Amino acid sequence: MHVQPKQTLALLGGDVVLEGGTVKTPGGRIELGSVGANSFVSLTPISKGFALGYDSVSTFKEIQLSQQTDVDASGAGGGDIQVRGSKVTLTDGSQIEASTLRDESGGTLNVTASDVIEVAGISSDGNNNSALLSAVYPNATGAGSNLSLTTRQLIIRDGASVYTKTYNQGSGGNLMIRASDLIEVIGLSKDNSYISNLSATTQRGTTGHSGNITIETGRLIVRDGAFILTDTYNDHPGGSLTIKANNSVELSGTHQSVISTVVRDTASRTAVYTQINLAQSLICLKQQGMSQIELQKASPIVQQCYSQVKDKSTTQSEITIAWSEIAQLLARAVQQSRTLQDAQAEAYALGYLGGLYQETKQWSTAEDLTKQALFLAQAINAPDITYRWQWQLGRLLNATGKTTEARAFYTEAVNTLKSLRNDLASINPEVQFSFRDSVEPVYRELVSLLLEGGENEPSQQNLVQARAAIESLQLAELNNFFRFACLEGKPVQIDRVIDRDDRTAAVIYPIILADRLEVILKLPQQPLLHYKTFVTQSEVERIAEDLRDKITKPYTLNETRSLSNQIYNWLIQPALPYLAKSKIQTLVFVLDGELRNIPMAALYDGKKYLVENYSVALTPGLQLLPSKSRKRELLKALIGGITAPRQEFSALTNVASELEQIKSQLPGTTELLDGKFTNTTLQKEISSLPFPIVHLATHGQFSSRLKETFGLGKQRA
Repeated sequence: MHVQPKQTLALLGGDVVLEGGTVKTPGGRIELGSVGANSFVSLTPISKGFALGYDSVSTFKEIQLSQQTDVDASGAGGGDIQVRGSKVTLTDGSQIEASTLRDESGGTLNVTASDVIEVAGISSDGNNNSALLSAVYPNATGAGSNLSLTTRQLIIRDGASVYTKTYNQGSGGNLMIRASDLIEVIGLSKDNSYISNLSATTQRGTTGHSGNITIETGRLIVRDGAFILTDTYNDHPGGSLTIKANNSVELSGTHQSVISTVVRDTASRTAVYTQINLAQSLICLKQQGMSQIELQKASPIVQQCYSQVKDKSTTQSEITIAWSEIAQLLARAVQQSRTLQDAQAEAYALGYLGGLYQETKQWSTAEDLTKQALFLAQAINAPDITYRWQWQLGRLLNATGKTTEARAFYTEAVNTLKSLRNDLASINPEVQFSFRDSVEPVYRELVSLLLEGGENEPSQQNLVQARAAIESLQLAELNNFFRFACLEGKPVQIDRVIDRDDRTAAVIYPIILADRLEVILKLPQQPLLHYKTFVTQSEVERIAEDLRDKITKPYTLNETRSLSNQIYNWLIQPALPYLAKSKIQTLVFVLDGELRNIPMAALYDGKKYLVENYSVALTPGLQLLPSKSRKRELLKALIGGITAPRQEFSALTNVASELEQIKSQLPGTTELLDGKFTNTTLQKEISSLPFPIVHLATHGQFSSRLKETFGLGKQRA
C-alpha cells in the first residue's frame, strides 16, 4: 500500500495483522491503530493529511507485523508514524522506519501500547532484523526523526533493534522510552549475526552527532550479550545516555552485556563528558535508596542523585554492574582527556574517579585522585570545578575523622562559591548540574561541621562563621533564582543594630540540617546563643508542609495548633528564659527551607499565639536589606475585598469583618469593598497615594505565568 508524499496512510480497526506487506508514504504520515468495538477516534487536519486521536478510546487491540512487513515513512525528511494498540509485535525481520533521505528535518515515530511492545528475531533469509528505527542516510543533511515508545513492558530479543543512527552530517534522532514495568533487551539472533540492542549511534567517518537515549522504567534487564549504547566516531557532540529505573537494573547472561557510551577511534571533549555522565547515571543506580543522612556521608558526586534517592521507601534499586566497570569508564575518560591535553576535562574525570573510590571506601586513593583533580582545577583557574573537589575533600576527611582539616576544605569551597558571583546553573553545561544538589549542600554541611560541638558548645567563632555561611546561602539562592548575579550582599553588623539601636529585639536563625534542627539566637549585648533539636530534615519538612496545608482550613484548628506547637517547641521554647531575662519584645526571624512557608506569628505555645506575646518580623537575610530599627508612626492602608459569590467562586463571608478590624487598628485607611473593589478604582487609589500597606481579601492565584495570575474583583456595571 502506497500513498503520495506528504499524505496520510491510515490502517484503523480491530486487530491489525500485516504479513509480508509494505505500507509506505515518502515523508508523509502513517497511522496504525487497533481499537475495541464502539470506539471513537478523532481526525485532526495537519500538513501531512490527518492525525488520529485516541483520547476517547477505552479499549485497544493487537497490532502484529510479521514476515518482513515494512512500514516506511522515509522521505526528504523523515515522515511521521503513530502506532496505537494494546500489544504491538514485530517479528521475522519486520520494520517500522521513518528515516531522512535528503535535507529536510525528520519527523516522529511514536509507538504506544497499553500492554507490551515486542520486537523479536530476524528474517528467514537473514538479511534483516526486526526493528523500530530512524536513520539519516548518506547524502542527507536533515536531522533524524525522534523515536518515542510508551508502554507497560518493552521486550527486544533474538537480535532485534530499536535505534537511531546517522550516516552523514545530519544529527541523529533522539530515543525516548517509557516502560512503566519492565524493559528487557535479550540475546542474539539464532545465527549470532544480530545482537539485540537499544542504540543511538553514528557511522564511521560521518560528521553528524548521535541522538540522546532516555530510559524511564521500573526494571531494566540487559542480558546474554545484548546492549544499550550511544556510540560516537567523531569530534562532534555525541548523545547522552540517561537511565532512571525505580526498582532494579540487571546485567547478566552467558555473554557480556553492556550499558555504555562508547567512543571509537577519535577521543574528543564530548566523549569525555559523555562517559562522565554515563558513569554518574550508573553510580546513581547503584546508590539508590540512601537516606538523607547516608547521602551526606557519601561522595558529592552521589549528591547529584538526590532527586532519585530522596524517598527511600519508594526507591529500592539494585544494579549488578560492578564498581570496577564504572571505574574503567572514568579511567578511560581520564586517559582521553590527557591525550587531548584538556586539563578541564581531566579535572572532572579525576574528581569523579576519586568520588567513586570514596564510595568503595578506598580512602587514600580517593584522597589522592581528588587532590590531583583540585590541583588541575586551580591551575586553570576554574572555580566552578575547584569548589566541587574542595567539597569532596571535605567529605573525605570528615568521613575519616579529620574534622579540623575537613572544616578548612569546606570553608575554601564556600569561599570559592562566593567568588563566582554569577549564575551557577549556567557555568557547567557539559556535566549534569542542579543548584539544590551541587551547591546548597556545601553551605549546609559546613554549618553542620561548625556546630558539631560534641560534649562542648560550639565556639563563638564557629557560631559567627555558621551564621555567615547561611547568610551567603540565602544570597546564592536568590541569585540562582533570578538566573543573574543581580543582588549584591550588604553586610550589616546586625549585632550592632541589636546591641545599640533596638535592645528589645532578638534575631532567631533556624537552620535545617539532615539530622537535626539548629537555632542560633542573637540577644542584645550578649554573645550568640545556640540550641538544637535532633529531628531529621524530612520530619521538619513534613510537619511544616502539613501545617501550611491545614492553617488555611478553619475546620482543622486542633490539628493546626498541634503542628504549630511542635514548631514552637523547636524554635521558641528553649529560648524563653533568655528572652524573658533580656525583656525582648520583638522577634526577627531569618527562616530556612520549608519554615519560610509558614507564618511565625501563628506559632502556638498551648495557650497563646506567638504574636500575642511578641512583635514578629521576617527578613530573607540580613545581608540583603539594610537593617535598622524604625520609629513608630501612623500607617495608612489601602484595603479591599469582595464578599459576594462570583461564577464558580464562593462567597467570602468573613471579609467585611476582616476589613473592619484592620480599619479599627489603622485610622485613615481607605476601603474598597464589593462594588467599589474594581480594577479601575484599585489602580486609581494606588496611583493617587503611595500606601505603605495594601491588603486585599479575595479569591486569587499566583503563578510563574502572568496569564495564570489574578485577583478576583467586582466587574464594572
